[in-house]
Amino acid sequence: METRFQYDLHDKQLRFHVRQRVFTENRLEFKAVGLLDPESCNLSYRTALKQYFTGPASELKDTGSKPLRLGVGVAVVSQPGGTAARPATTRGSAAAAAAKGGAPSCTPLLTVSADKKLALLEGPNTTLTLRAVADYDFTARQLSSRKGMVKVSHTVPGFTKRQDLRLAAGMTVDWQPGSRAQPKPALFLQARENSWAATLREGRVTLTYDL
Repeated sequence: METRFQYDLHDKQLRFHVRQRVFTENRLEFKAVGLLDPESCNLSYRTALKQYFTGPASELKDTGSKPLRLGVGVAVVSQPGGTAARPATTRGSAAAAAAKGGAPSCTPLLTVSADKKLALLEGPNTTLTLRAVADYDFTARQLSSRKGMVKVSHTVPGFTKRQDLRLAAGMTVDWQPGSRAQPKPALFLQARENSWAATLREGRVTLTYDL
């Protein structure tokens, strides 16, 4: 299980983030993510069971490229504040949901995803990542979330004596289903060392430290 402290500079709250992932040989994945706000005792979470299908692995082993990966499965997300609150579908939105407070409820979802990683230069240190996720709300019988991300990452090996540094820059897109409004792009920036990270996502800056 991965555990970390997460400090949100927007609302100046320290939270406890946990994540557990379990894989099988048949590319079945169970993933659970939780965010606990000690001040309000609210828990925002998302659990998912997803089957992955991977394209042919034609990339060279010594590059950062990975084949296209498609996933489909079911998920349950928390909705602190009742049905009017948005489900916690990402780390950023989980932080926002935890900050809202209120009585928690949960929503069952059908979830699909696609991701692809390409090496931009020789070797694995500079990569382009494309990712898209969509959720269908079983209760409301409609799409509840459509999100995408494109980012370029670069790893600086041996940035310090024992640590590497990974820099990433890109854009996230939130396209609300049923809305005539255009998709909402947002800047994504991240600097990550082996234990700590600073991230700008969906207009929120968070600092994390892995335990």
